[in-house]
Amino acid sequence: MDKYIHKHWALLWLACLLFAAALSLILLLKKDHAKAAARGRAALLLYSADDSGFERLVGALASALCQLPLRVAVDLWSRREMSAQGPVAWFHAQRRQTLQEGGVVVLLFSPGAVALCSEWLQEGVSAPGAHGPHDAFRASLSCVLPDFLQGRAPGRYVGACFDRLLHPDSVPALFRTVPVFSLPSQLPDFLGALQQPRAPRPGRLQERAEQVSRALQPALDSYFHPPGTPAPGRGLGPGAGDGT
Repeated sequence: MDKYIHKHWALLWLACLLFAAALSLILLLKKDHAKAAARGRAALLLYSADDSGFERLVGALASALCQLPLRVAVDLWSRREMSAQGPVAWFHAQRRQTLQEGGVVVLLFSPGAVALCSEWLQEGVSAPGAHGPHDAFRASLSCVLPDFLQGRAPGRYVGACFDRLLHPDSVPALFRTVPVFSLPSQLPDFLGALQQPRAPRPGRLQERAEQVSRALQPALDSYFHPPGTPAPGRGLGPGAGDGT
């Protein structure tokens, strides 16, 4: 009888320990999930450095997105690390980490990016011996192109371009297998895609879009109307601005 009671209590204690361990694991997983949600979704921005003005525009967009529940990675902020690792290795590592964490890769298209994408699709490789400001984007293409060619891009990639600089229809068809948004006119939809599957309510999304638009506007104005250029609607001739 004593042996039976001892065995009964031993099994009961074992069950309690297993229950406590399972409960601790569940709470730990919930805590990690809550921390990840608080940090926001990871987003990797890829772009072609067409010129210094466009790089400033990319930097402004990345900084504005950081004000949202997004963890943004862009080579502008990791030049030393990318130089040490090499562009291809850096982009492969960033892409892998972003997608493993359930993040999204953003292809920011510009005229230079479209030209390089078309070159890759036609030739399969970049021009031999090519060196210049587009090298980083060439390296990023080698990382992401297989996902598009093998149909793995939807749900993990989005595209974007800036109003007045490029129309979404100019993006090569292969890259339009994922949504391509025009900014800032389609900012709400763009932000909604970035923050899936935990996109905020439409009203909150609109507020965030306005926040990003305000942060982005000075860079847009500077890019499309550099200092020293006449304001839109003003003539360039000797009589420009003459009210008579």
